Amino acid sequence: MVTVVPIADRHAIKTVSFALEWRDPLQEDILTLLMALHPRVRDKLPRVLKQEEILFNVVVGPVEPERQAPAKPRLAGVMFDALQPNGQQAWALVVRKNFLVVSCHIYTRWNDIWREALELLTPFVPILAKERGISAIGLQYIDQFRVTGACDQFRASHLLREGSRFVPAHVFELEGLWNSHHGFFKQLAAPTAHRRLDNVNVDVVDVNNECLIQITTAHRALLDSPATDESSLLEPADGSRLHHHMVELHKANKKLLGELLNDTVCERIGLGGQQ
Repeated sequence: MVTVVPIADRHAIKTVSFALEWRDPLQEDILTLLMALHPRVRDKLPRVLKQEEILFNVVVGPVEPERQAPAKPRLAGVMFDALQPNGQQAWALVVRKNFLVVSCHIYTRWNDIWREALELLTPFVPILAKERGISAIGLQYIDQFRVTGACDQFRASHLLREGSRFVPAHVFELEGLWNSHHGFFKQLAAPTAHRRLDNVNVDVVDVNNECLIQITTAHRALLDSPATDESSLLEPADGSRLHHHMVELHKANKKLLGELLNDTVCERIGLGGQQ
């Protein structure tokens, strides 16, 4: 008999990530300024890892180019994180040239996790809003389920709702491994005018002879006008634009999963209530 078990028993969330994006890449001086904010989050994210890049020119021609001094590494990004006792990440904050992401790998409840994520984001928002303007706000979940029995015994109906519009009907005929990737847009007026991109990726994989189903659901609010006012993004904490957008993305995620997963699985992970 095949059964499907969420990886955390009461929920299936392996990772949840909160993202901010902007259009024009950050220069090294702004990345350095953001890295200098580490003391503001050091209590929760003590480790610092820098990403560096080396830029060089490739000249193709009959004449050998003049020798140049070795290029110096330039700051291209930074990660602050905290580890669990087993050495795996618990929380991480990553800044790259076009995005900032806070990821949690020890999910408990939405209200608690989002409050902690917002505290980590807060020191960085004023600089990003002023220097670039926030053009997109994103939320991504990675859910995992384990399958008892061999992969070739798994059927989509063990996990998914037959007739769901988020996967092709063909997957319910398949045996064993498969994947389905689907994305779509929706224009919305609230909390502020934006176009939302929803992606639903379902992968049935064999990992060391264990059958796993990984569902990645990503939601991006592509703002019609970049947010440049830090006060509206952050204040008040429970009524800010950033908070309202994240709450709406979370609601969209729950609604989508409720239509994707079958009733047995929804009940198992408490999808009808607050996660």
